[in-house]
Amino acid sequence: MTSAPQHLLNAQGLPNFGRYTQPIAEPSIAGLGRRARLRTKRWHYVALTTERHYVAVAVVDLGFAGHGFAYVVDRVTGAAHEYACVAGEQLLRPAAHMAPSSVSGVTRWRRGDAEIAITASAAGWTVTLDVPAGDQRLSGEAQVRRPPGSECLALVHRFGPKQPAYTHKEAGLPAVVDLRLGPTAITGDALASLDWTLGWLPRDTRWKWTSAAWHDPAGQRVGLNLSAHIYEDARGHGLENGLWVDGKLWPLDGVVYDVPQHPEREPWHVRSAVGDTVSLRFEPLGARSERLDVGVIASVFTQPYGTFSGHVHPAGGPQVALDGVFGVVEDHVSRW
Repeated sequence: MTSAPQHLLNAQGLPNFGRYTQPIAEPSIAGLGRRARLRTKRWHYVALTTERHYVAVAVVDLGFAGHGFAYVVDRVTGAAHEYACVAGEQLLRPAAHMAPSSVSGVTRWRRGDAEIAITASAAGWTVTLDVPAGDQRLSGEAQVRRPPGSECLALVHRFGPKQPAYTHKEAGLPAVVDLRLGPTAITGDALASLDWTLGWLPRDTRWKWTSAAWHDPAGQRVGLNLSAHIYEDARGHGLENGLWVDGKLWPLDGVVYDVPQHPEREPWHVRSAVGDTVSLRFEPLGARSERLDVGVIASVFTQPYGTFSGHVHPAGGPQVALDGVFGVVEDHVSRW
């Protein structure tokens, strides 16, 4: 992994394929022409883990449709409150506006009485929410900080010679939350995970995914991102797999998911494709599921939330044990 270029496209107009430890400041693929612009999918996802709650927020632009959601899970009781909305006329009346970069600009969702904003800078992200969530309202702000020297996993992946996807993943970032869910205050220190993606993705795309952030017994910030079936190398190993410890990234090789028949309530297992660098058992506490179909675009996914146990041991890096670590897994199939 190397330092990132300024632009996603080089001087010859070709993608700068590779993995980088810092985000690409200007990841536009507009230079690839009208077809690339029409086929590009974008999203910004931020998850916040507090001592008691898990909060996930996303704004998604699928081209023909926009999507905004936010949900809160009580980690003790499993109670969940959710806002989710799809705007099928994104081209005519865009509800989702995406920032030009993961580190600059504002990503915003506005629809009816709901608003989500994620303001980006090189120092971090400010998440502002005011949305209905079930029978209550979720509102307030979270500040996610990107400490100097923090490493990310920034990947420009090749789906074709001129068909790139760019994703910026980071986990275990320090955050401060000041939110309210109806009468309940969700405040204090938190850990954040980030997924900012811009991609000319294949017509049929699927992935399995894992995300978690926690403090280890020594108080270090730890984050984990794993996936399969999407950004893979010639061996079939995912390229966006990594473990963060206090902002330092340790890349991980490919993983295999054993998904149960009832993924929202039965244990999952995630293990290394080769060796024993990853061995995890995931116990669902509940799940967020969605089935979106607006004609030319469809997206079906299940995202259980719950706890991990097991270990992660990257080559040359620390061995990290997980015992009751809260996070999510996901099984996603899309037609773009």
